[in-house]
Amino acid sequence: MASTSALPPPPSFKQERAARTYDALLAAAAKVFAERGFDGAQTPDIAAEAGVSTGALYRYFKDKRHLFIEMLRHHLAHARAEVAARLDPARFVGADACVAMDTVIDVLVDLARKNAALTRVYTAASLTDPDVARLRATTESQDRAMLVQTITALVPADVIPNPEAAALIIQIAAVEVAVERAGVRPHSGPKVADRDVKLALREMFHRYLLPAGAERGRPARSRK
Repeated sequence: MASTSALPPPPSFKQERAARTYDALLAAAAKVFAERGFDGAQTPDIAAEAGVSTGALYRYFKDKRHLFIEMLRHHLAHARAEVAARLDPARFVGADACVAMDTVIDVLVDLARKNAALTRVYTAASLTDPDVARLRATTESQDRAMLVQTITALVPADVIPNPEAAALIIQIAAVEVAVERAGVRPHSGPKVADRDVKLALREMFHRYLLPAGAERGRPARSRK
């Protein structure tokens, strides 16, 4: 996929029927791209999956790449909303740190499993297409901001003086584990149980964020 000129922002529709067609094309694109990859997916197949003509597809999207990126934007926005709802930092104020960490890990693994096939296609595209790479970087930055808020709410400032750095390390570790659990990464050798992997990841986070000797239950850091 070669990068082209900047793509237009997502459209708004005055007619409900047009909005429904657009949404149907995005849903169909997610299904077909997940099943066949970017190169294997063809616009006539996506149009047929959506129940519209190929000509109708091109009234909304200028080409397959435009459709692919708009589908990713839509998909990532919905995934981010789901994560935000389940990992609202307010839920963890005063909560047990282990419970909070278990929740974060469970949410990431569940989301990766739910979207494993599309994640594989999206990740590959982000390594070759500059626009998809920027989309991935922006999305991960927004997700990391939520993690920074959670760390700030849970961990004393003298333990983790730089929540942004901690969030970056935790995000990479957690996402990589979630992707591996979803079967997106190649794997060989004996399979390790989810329960054991999640426990090991949680213990690693716990020892980093709340090392032995750190006081529990102290007020969250003040943010300047």
